[in-house]
Amino acid sequence: HYSDPISQKEIDRNNAVYDIQDNRNPYIDHPEFVECVFGNGCNSLNFTSTPITDAMATVEYVYNITYNTNNETETITCTTLPDWLTFTPDLESNTALLTGTPQAGDVGNHNVVLTLDETGSDTQTQEFIIEVTPFQTIITVLDVDFTECIPTGWTIYSVSSDSNWTCSSEQGEHIGINAYNSSAACNDWFISPAINLDTYDTEILTFDTWTLYSDGGISNPEVRLKYSTNYDGTGNPEDFTWTNKTYYYPQENSDEWTPSGNIDLTSISSGSVYLAFHYTSSGTGANNSTHWKLDNILLEGQIVNIENQFIKNLNIYPNPTNSEINLEYYLSKQTNIDISIYDITGKKLQTLETADKTAGNYKINEHLDLQAGIYFINFKTDYFNITKKLIIEN
Repeated sequence: HYSDPISQKEIDRNNAVYDIQDNRNPYIDHPEFVECVFGNGCNSLNFTSTPITDAMATVEYVYNITYNTNNETETITCTTLPDWLTFTPDLESNTALLTGTPQAGDVGNHNVVLTLDETGSDTQTQEFIIEVTPFQTIITVLDVDFTECIPTGWTIYSVSSDSNWTCSSEQGEHIGINAYNSSAACNDWFISPAINLDTYDTEILTFDTWTLYSDGGISNPEVRLKYSTNYDGTGNPEDFTWTNKTYYYPQENSDEWTPSGNIDLTSISSGSVYLAFHYTSSGTGANNSTHWKLDNILLEGQIVNIENQFIKNLNIYPNPTNSEINLEYYLSKQTNIDISIYDITGKKLQTLETADKTAGNYKINEHLDLQAGIYFINFKTDYFNITKKLIIEN
């Protein structure tokens, strides 16, 4: 099992089988189950977290690593990692942190190898590739079309009734729920993974809903969009605080897909937010239950031009240059600023300035002892981290 890890071909085959007969091979989705069933139990040495494989230049990357042990003396190391990442283990809590901020010169693929080792017992590795892409202003935070269902990280929780949110491929992949002939009036939740909205300046959510039949005992819509900033990801969601967000929903018995319209989540201020689609019915029979479907959940975050917020009139000249360079900029707030030159591999070559600056205009003239080629000037402060391309000519 360990010498022949799950391949992409096996994953594709598992997904194809699911499309045909609506069941899956759990050992493909969760290879750690093999150790639970056939090995030394579910607490045997293995990684329990899924690597974060996407990163963006000038945006902080964070991967919270968790793992199980046999209650033996273990070590966790990062034997392969790029220079822009920092690895911090915490053996007492069986966790580790992999974090760092790639720059423009780090765009591309970076190999990472994590190793778990229990003295005289077992060794496990987690190998993955982080793809660093150029900085973008609009970022896809969630994109759920239910080709994978249940989507990774999402939770289905039923407070009452035996009718749950259920995936279906009828009329295209989606998730739906219907209280008709259920064991009780429905109170059912479909909850997103935790989302950090502080990374973005604006966030817009859209999705599609469909409904059939009507429920005279529930004010429309029977599916409410909610968010929580104190839900902890487990247990009964009704034990936590949820706030409703309005959206465009289908008319009763419409039998038509209806776009939600743009739902602005920018006002939500919290490091960890959960979204939920909460379905209720007044009963289980005709006229007191409805059939709802949900599809195409898309959450996009926008990062505005950070230069215009804290640094203005940034001017680098001449560019291209032979050796002399001038930097002019205006700071809108007092801040520590570090201005450095990097080569295309991300190696720091020269520091132009490190100082605590008050708000105001600044000008720097520097001599650069660099060979001809492409370089990057990085401006890092308490408020922003931006990179500009610099060309050195012969």
